[in-house]
Amino acid sequence: HLKDLFKQADANGDDNLSKDEFLSLLKNIKNHYPQLGEYSDTLEDIFEKADLDKNNQLSLEEFEQILKEVDQRVKILPTTAQVAAQQGKYLGSALQAKLKGEPVADFQYRHLGQFAYIGKSAVMELPGNVKGGGYLAWWLWRSVYLDKQVSLKNKMLILFDWFKSAVFGRDISRF
Repeated sequence: HLKDLFKQADANGDDNLSKDEFLSLLKNIKNHYPQLGEYSDTLEDIFEKADLDKNNQLSLEEFEQILKEVDQRVKILPTTAQVAAQQGKYLGSALQAKLKGEPVADFQYRHLGQFAYIGKSAVMELPGNVKGGGYLAWWLWRSVYLDKQVSLKNKMLILFDWFKSAVFGRDISRF
């Protein structure tokens, strides 16, 4: 895949990438790899650093070194519903903008915190370096979970299920 990218970018076929060819490649693949948008301001610096022989051209080896450095810096988003919901909302607005012929901004993930439910307790991590656990975190987790339900029917079913579990214990007959 690396060699294919290199050949795709090498517009003049000289087995080297000029700065313009490199920047053009990154502009084209940014749609497939949106996490690269975060580094668009530093790409020229990265190019200069990788151009070891200072000829304003990148060989395949130098190009490989750039990709290794960028790959080390790329932040992979967590596979959570929070990320999926934000990406879904972004996709909807991006499609609307495309249909209207308007420019589409890059996706920006905003971390809203996370909860981990453990038995009758929970732990939380919220923006602003707020961390905690115990009974309060458990109630906050349940409140957020219930609030995120779309329909009143789901909210009522969940409340009933929580009540049933509190009164009768967990149903372990299905294990």
